[in-house]
Amino acid sequence: MGQAAGEPVSLATRNLLRNLTMEVPSGERVAKAMKLPVLAPADLDDLEHFHLNERTPLWFYVLREAQVTAGGEHLGPVGGRIVAEVIIGLIALIRRILAKGRHERVVTTSAAFSRSTVVKDPFEP
Repeated sequence: MGQAAGEPVSLATRNLLRNLTMEVPSGERVAKAMKLPVLAPADLDDLEHFHLNERTPLWFYVLREAQVTAGGEHLGPVGGRIVAEVIIGLIALIRRILAKGRHERVVTTSAAFSRSTVVKDPFEP
């Protein structure tokens, strides 16, 4: 396995191309859709040369947002919400699977978790 001849080797380049071909919304569009603050234009000035300062790829926007809002120590509002929504969605999926009785336990490489451990509703106290 390897990279096809003529294909970009840089991960950043491949991500930029994937962003275009898969029509992933920009970071700014996602922030607006989530009704979260959009990064200030000054926070993206260095992307102006590449014409990405107003339509920043989501993956780059999440990284820059973390840098601007938290010094890169943790995710910012958009990145944090995306991760949280994925986790909540996975918990909901596991609950539906277990409710159908298809699996009694969810097993990982490190441990087996009982139904009560894995399926606790994140919104219940």
